[in-house]
Formats: sequence, C-alpha cells, structure tokens
Amino acid sequence: MANQDNEPTVEKIKLTGDQVTEVCGEIEHQWLYLLMTRAVFPADFPKYETYDSPSFYSMRGLKFKISLPENKTKEFLKGADGLSNWLNQNYVIRLYGILEKYRIMYSGRKAYNNKLMILMYELRPKIGAHSSGRSATDKAHLRKATDLINELFDRNIDSNQVQHYMLPVDTVLAPMTELALQFVKSLRQTEV
Repeated sequence: MANQDNEPTVEKIKLTGDQVTEVCGEIEHQWLYLLMTRAVFPADFPKYETYDSPSFYSMRGLKFKISLPENKTKEFLKGADGLSNWLNQNYVIRLYGILEKYRIMYSGRKAYNNKLMILMYELRPKIGAHSSGRSATDKAHLRKATDLINELFDRNIDSNQVQHYMLPVDTVLAPMTELALQFVKSLRQTEV
C-alpha cells in the first residue's frame, strides 16, 4: 500500500508485553555495560595516575579505585586517546542495533516521526558503524544531529561551532536511554 506521494506506508509497530520486556531488558543491560566501563574509563582518562570513579557512576554503585601504570607504553597512550568517546559511540550503535532488531527504528522514524529514532538514525552511520568515528567529516550532518541533541536533551550546543558528536553520558546518553525505554513501552499493544 502506498501514500499519496507513492511511497510505501509504514505500519505503526506494536509489541507484545513480552517483547516490550525483552527489548527494555536488552537496553538496560547495554546501559549497565556502558556505566561499568565508563566508571573505569571516565571522560578525562588517562589524566590522573590514580583516581576513583566519578560520582555519576559511584552513586549508582559502580565505584572503582584505579591505578594506571607508571610507564605508559606507546600502545597504552594510543589506545587511551579518545577511548571514552569510543565507548559512548559504541553504546549508541548497540542501542540502535537493539531497536533495529525489533523493527522499532524504521517504524519509529517513518510512522511515529519519533525525534529520538531520527537522531539515532542520523548518528549511527557517522559515529563508527560505517566510519572510524574519530572525526566528523560531514558538517551538515553534524549540525543536524547537534540540533536534535539540543532539542531532545535541553542542551545549548552551538551547532555551527561543534567539531564532533557531543555524546556525554550524563546529559545525552542517560536521557537518550530513558527516552528509548519510554518509546518502547509506548509500543505495547493494548490487550483486547
């Protein structure tokens, strides 16, 4: 079936209660993986020789005391460069994968016009799924994603000045996770 523009109509997906539970469980599990790794590898890693997990993580029961090696090899320094950004990008890619697995992404973007699904669709190919994720080469794409981040997460990032995808755990990924869970729960089909 097609709409007036001769494009196929997209069905508004509905999930069973079991599917909602399964999808939400998978999202929550990936979120915990991110929190655990970021508790060990915070945004300023490897700035300090010894450190405790930042309060964002320790308040959630993920408190570690880390001691870095005194003599950091070239491999250590190269691997540490941008690690926190890579971990955040990896989370977005995995979250996208979960939603895609259950056909939520396409329906969410096309049938529901859900802004979070649109943002994730914009982010995924540009942050590492189809690139290295190390730098943003498509500035128009970066601005569009940044504008959506500002709108969805009440941020005030100047999209004309931004150089890379801004994905901090506390102000973007945490509310992104909550919005994803809320959207999935809204897809529960009503029992007849």
